[in-house]
Amino acid sequence: MDDQEYTQTKIETKGEIIGYLAISKRNQLTKGYEIDFIEKQQNYLWIIALIAMILVTLVTLPLARHLVGPIKLISRSMHQLTQGDYKQSVQLKRQDELGQMARDYNELALTLAENDSARKRWLANISHELRTPVAILRGELEAMLDNIRPLTKDNIASAHDEVKHLQRLIDDLNLLTSADIGGMRYRKQQENLAQILSSEEDKYRSYLASSGIKLNLNIPHQDVDVYVDKTRLYQLFENIINNCIKYSSSTQLNISLSVEQINNTPSVILTFADNGIGVEDVHLEHLFEHLYRVDASRNRKTGGAGLGLSICRLIVNAHQGEITAEHSPTGGLSIIVKLPLSLT
Repeated sequence: MDDQEYTQTKIETKGEIIGYLAISKRNQLTKGYEIDFIEKQQNYLWIIALIAMILVTLVTLPLARHLVGPIKLISRSMHQLTQGDYKQSVQLKRQDELGQMARDYNELALTLAENDSARKRWLANISHELRTPVAILRGELEAMLDNIRPLTKDNIASAHDEVKHLQRLIDDLNLLTSADIGGMRYRKQQENLAQILSSEEDKYRSYLASSGIKLNLNIPHQDVDVYVDKTRLYQLFENIINNCIKYSSSTQLNISLSVEQINNTPSVILTFADNGIGVEDVHLEHLFEHLYRVDASRNRKTGGAGLGLSICRLIVNAHQGEITAEHSPTGGLSIIVKLPLSLT
């Protein structure tokens, strides 16, 4: 084939050229065996790619279902949450971050449900408490205008009592709302709690005696220093004592003061324990809620609206303390106030 090109290599022996070795040149890859090798490599690559895609599919589909499924479930539940359905819960038995997210979501839904229930109860109780004295006042005034009841000083005094009850209720509600928005001011300083109680002993003893209740005061002789607003503490003590007078039907009130270690922190324990009728277990954890009343009819007779202990909780919380209710050793109710002891 004359059109072919050759590469020539000399053949020498003893310094003389005796001939040439000619090898034909390949101008195109398709002219030789190289194309067979390339074709086989391409086939192998296609097979490898297909196997890789199958393996990736087998691995990623379950993994995607494992990851995306819980996210979609939480997303749907979150959408329901934004629509006001707080009863949604996500049940994921996992120990990873998605499981923790589901548990946090359930806690959030529960908290929102409780807050929504408290808000509705709060509005219902407020409307009830405001409606009752207004209705009574209106009835008495209309009776006097229609000459059903004579316009006497006693009848006017009865209407005035309802006005005072309504004013007290509005003042307490204003105090609670002010505390919620940070409007309840405190002027704290170092005070000796034992000395504060001792200075008010005669006043509390006389106040309780007028209702047939004996006061027993147990105060240590040592100084019990706390960082408090003394005026707010007086308000706290008076609310608790008023609660005992109005609702406990007790004949004795024991007030004790002690210092204890709580979680390695020195704290002041102030206990108000009466020997009255007490309350059932189901009511203990709700006593400090706004407008919560154990016996609505009895509280109505005494003029209570269930706000005194709520104010007590606000005052104690503002002093970084804790207030709880328990059964009294003498058979009634114990109100326990825990305040941090000042170490300076």
